Amino acid sequence: MKVTDGEKPVDLLGPQGREVLKKLDRASTLIGLDYDGTITPIVRDPMAAVLSDETKAILKNLMKKWQVVIISGRMRRDLGLLLQQDDLFVTVGSHGAECTLRKPHEEYEEEVKELVSKWEALFLDLKQRYPKLILENKGLSFTVHFGMVDEQREVESEIDDRLEALEGNARIIKGYHVVNLVPAMLPHKGEALVWLMGHYKKQHALFFGDDITDEFVFKMQNPNITGVRVGEGVSTSAPYYVKNVDDVIASLKLLL
Repeated sequence: MKVTDGEKPVDLLGPQGREVLKKLDRASTLIGLDYDGTITPIVRDPMAAVLSDETKAILKNLMKKWQVVIISGRMRRDLGLLLQQDDLFVTVGSHGAECTLRKPHEEYEEEVKELVSKWEALFLDLKQRYPKLILENKGLSFTVHFGMVDEQREVESEIDDRLEALEGNARIIKGYHVVNLVPAMLPHKGEALVWLMGHYKKQHALFFGDDITDEFVFKMQNPNITGVRVGEGVSTSAPYYVKNVDDVIASLKLLL
């Protein structure tokens, strides 16, 4: 199902959406999930977003029947910590660039390292003036977390000033109290998902995501990918939506 400009997405838990879920073939479908804001609520401290025991149990049961992957903006190392180093989970980090199964960044490794180091240096003075600011060099990308900073307007304005100084080799991805910088030559979430579909020999994918980075999946308008945006009333290229994390989990339960 494709979405045209101005067309509203359909509630996945409504009658039409439930029919779509019923028709999915587990043998040929991969399930892709963002992490923050999709299977766990967004919190101000990024390392406090631990997967609940209930959600983890649901995902483990789901993985007995379906191929499931988590595609996040986080580093795979941090995802591992939040998932308690559970090897059952297949994870892709750094917005699609960091994969368990392949290393798409290797041919650009030195260029990427140099870029990310430059971006980090650009924000170091802000860290000195706003101690609660979190600068995260992920190796393959760079993230500025400002959700814990008291002076929200001031720090966001200064971050924007620095973003304007960047050259065109960065994908600038803004989220909730966070800004992600990703080298433009690295794969995004959509490209990573398509690669994983090929790797696992799946003809279709069901993908849930709540963030602007997930729009890279939805905007491909791939007829073999059913996109579900998490959040009601947000602008999206996904054909379906659910209201919140609880609705994501409810949707996954229907597949058990």
